[in-house]
Amino acid sequence: MPNAISAPSSSPALVTLSNKVVLAARPAMTKFMDFVTDFSADFVAPGSTLKIAVNSGTKAGAFDSSTNNYATGKESISFASVTLTHFVDSETFTDAQLLEVPESVFSKAAAGCARGIQLAMADAVDTAIQNLNTTATSLEVPHDGSLSKADIAALAGATKNDAARCVLVLNRAYWAKAIALFDADVYGGAEAIRQGRLDGGVFGWKAIQWSTKVPTSAVGVIIPEDALAVVARAVPCNKAGYIDYKLEADEETGLAIGFRQGFTQETGTNFIAAETAFGAAFADANNCEKVVVAAS
Repeated sequence: MPNAISAPSSSPALVTLSNKVVLAARPAMTKFMDFVTDFSADFVAPGSTLKIAVNSGTKAGAFDSSTNNYATGKESISFASVTLTHFVDSETFTDAQLLEVPESVFSKAAAGCARGIQLAMADAVDTAIQNLNTTATSLEVPHDGSLSKADIAALAGATKNDAARCVLVLNRAYWAKAIALFDADVYGGAEAIRQGRLDGGVFGWKAIQWSTKVPTSAVGVIIPEDALAVVARAVPCNKAGYIDYKLEADEETGLAIGFRQGFTQETGTNFIAAETAFGAAFADANNCEKVVVAAS
């Protein structure tokens, strides 16, 4: 078996880990794809703030030479300033483990790293949602804590936005209430529950998602698809300082995750680390609306 410590090419452990982490992180991308996503393998220093352009689409109107002609421009471009945070998850191994253990061990390690990266990215988006500051009027659900299909449809009709281009984000309790309203063939079954997302078309929404964090005093948020930008970049690496380095990009989502393999001589410890630079921010928070429980 190749020597994972001195081999100039990617070690079996690193190849196994990198391939599996990128694939395992893909399900977390499903919810992000409902918004503006800008993922690439470009190297950007963590802590950088990127200006992401988004286009807020509106419904076409009848031609009017004064108010809606070719040059009036109903569409508008907004910008989200997204600061990238450096997220890292790693596994450590002894020399014997790197050279002798079966691939299944590294598969489990990959699953652990993938889960760590997923949780960090999801938390960054949830935190942006929790910190939403909007001047828009809040919409209400019944004061008794109930939620019906009619209530979900009423929210779609009451929003100032086009519900078909919006994501209804609910907290865990109200997400559970929403799931309970539909048969599995409507919401996508176990996969929808695992991903925390009801597919589009349910009562006119682009999607219904759940979030671990929503603004204080709210049970949900209505977010237009172009109001929230989710961004990821690769983290620069001085390859000379490591045994091996690999940058793996997911062809389907564009998410790039870097992998470093290193060795500490003093302890005889090897490490394999997965990393990415990730962030989320609103381009126009005032187009979003909070969902609150009506006063009794």
